[in-house]
Parts: sequence; structure tokens; C-alpha cells
Amino acid sequence: MMYRIILIGALLLLIAGCDQENSQAQVASTPEDKQETHSGYTQQMKPVLTHYLKLRDALVTGNTKKATDASAAFGKAVGQLDIRALDAENKQRWMIRGADLSAICSMLVTKRSLEEQRKAFYSLSKAHIAALKDMGNPGMKLYVQHCPMAFNDTGADWISDSDKVVNPYFGDEMLLCGSVLGELLLVRPFGVGTQRSLRSEIVPVGLRERCAQRTLRSETKDITSLFSQRTQ
Repeated sequence: MMYRIILIGALLLLIAGCDQENSQAQVASTPEDKQETHSGYTQQMKPVLTHYLKLRDALVTGNTKKATDASAAFGKAVGQLDIRALDAENKQRWMIRGADLSAICSMLVTKRSLEEQRKAFYSLSKAHIAALKDMGNPGMKLYVQHCPMAFNDTGADWISDSDKVVNPYFGDEMLLCGSVLGELLLVRPFGVGTQRSLRSEIVPVGLRERCAQRTLRSETKDITSLFSQRTQ
């Protein structure tokens, strides 16, 4: 009996270790894996995101002057990104995404009314989410949030560094309207470690942990049952 208990315990530890390793191979938590994003990309992209978040905050409070200043700083940071360290495929991908961000930002800085700025911010957010999906999360805790009532119930997304919703499309009018679609997490397919593999996906908050727990419980039950049958 003691032998069976020890062996089952060892099997459970082995499953837990393998499950954790496989989970990290698929979806990596961005703070721990920031060094694995595209070479030179991480530190350069952080100022871009910082200015984006300042723009979001300005729209939350309805400060058009700060929104204009943050837009200009965002566009400057995008223009200063050095992509020479990227491989050819990712360099081409960023040139497309970066051009989209620059064009939208150039339009945004000309807007003076809060309504116009918020419309342009919607376009900027879509382009920025697409860029982060293509290029990977640069080591920051980022969430994609959604307001279903923005722009006559069309709905609109934005990026946040917090899971607490503050709505940049309505501000004080409906400050807490919205939901968290998920985290932007770095994705690395099994067995692939090249730059090409580094992407981000919107992963529902807690999904990886729940999947890992379900997998562990299922595998533990199967192995325990098999061991019991063989030792009867």
C-alpha cells in the first residue's frame, strides 16, 4: 500500500511539471518572457504604449489638449522605432502596421473636438491591437476592453494596462461601461523558438490557468485509475 501511495505521488508531480511546461510553451505570461520578444522591439515599443495610455486617459477625462499632445508623442515614438533587428518577414509586417498607426495618428492630432478625437482613437486602437497581435506583447500587462454602446451601439475596443474598465469613448457619461475581452499574451507554438513564432493573442482572463487545472485533473484521474487496475 505504501509503495502504491509513493508511486502515485511521483506520477502526480511528473504530470504537474509536464502540464506547466506545455502551458508555458503555448501562452507565456508577458512580464516573465519579455526577453523573448523580437530583438530590440521590447524597449522601443514601451514608449509607444505609454503615450497610447496617456491618450486613453485624456479621452476618459475629456481633456482635448492632453489628447492632442499624447497623440503627437505617440506618432513621434512610432516614427523613431528602429526595426533593423527584425527579420525580413517581421520587418515587412511592422512597416505595414507602423504606417497604419502613423497615418491614423497624423489624422488624430488635427482633430479638435472630443467627439472627433474619440472616433480617431477607435481607429488607432484597432490598428494598435493588430500591431501587438502581429509583433507580440513587449513585456507589459495589457488587456483589450470593449464598450458595446460606443458609436450608436456599434461597439469599440481599446487597450488598457489594468483589468478595471474606464471608458475612453464616454468618459464621465458612462465611465464604467464595458468589459474585459482578455489579456494580450505572448504566444509561442510548441517546438518553435524563432522570431517568426512570437505573436500575441487576446486570451480570456484566467483561461490558461483553468485549462491547465482541468488537464491536470483529467490526467491525474486517468493515470490513478490505470495504476489501480494494474496493481489489483
